[in-house]
Amino acid sequence: MSPLRRRCCWCKADLGGPSDAPATDGVCGPCRKALIPSFLDTLPDATILVGDGVRVKSANAAARGEVGRELPDIEDRVLGEIFGCPHAGKPGGCPDPGDCAPCSVQVPVEDTLRNGTPHEDVPAVLRVESRYIPLYVTTRRVKGGVLLSLGRSPSD
Repeated sequence: MSPLRRRCCWCKADLGGPSDAPATDGVCGPCRKALIPSFLDTLPDATILVGDGVRVKSANAAARGEVGRELPDIEDRVLGEIFGCPHAGKPGGCPDPGDCAPCSVQVPVEDTLRNGTPHEDVPAVLRVESRYIPLYVTTRRVKGGVLLSLGRSPSD
């Protein structure tokens, strides 16, 4: 098979390949970053894309509404930070041993990041500043990280 020239199907940027080769479409990094929140907004539950280091890569409108922040304010922050967890920024990690029980939101995310193990409707309580929100956590490994879904009731 001969090499192909790639171009972004959204902005038409050249993504490499011989200039005289047949073209195929892809998506460039900036367009992909812009499209992820739009895709996440199609999901019904509050959904956060979490990457390495349990850092937020993107979030849908429902998740941003839960934490009361816009995307630029939560991107690249440790997951616990966006919820206002007092232990998220500590040097020992989140949570610091002895400070509180293992986080019912972060533990499934870390397991999925590390092992690829999905979690479905894990009962959890999310602390956002001074509010406590009962929910169900679902995690799935995707290219680039983990999709964390925060549902208000278990899936049927």
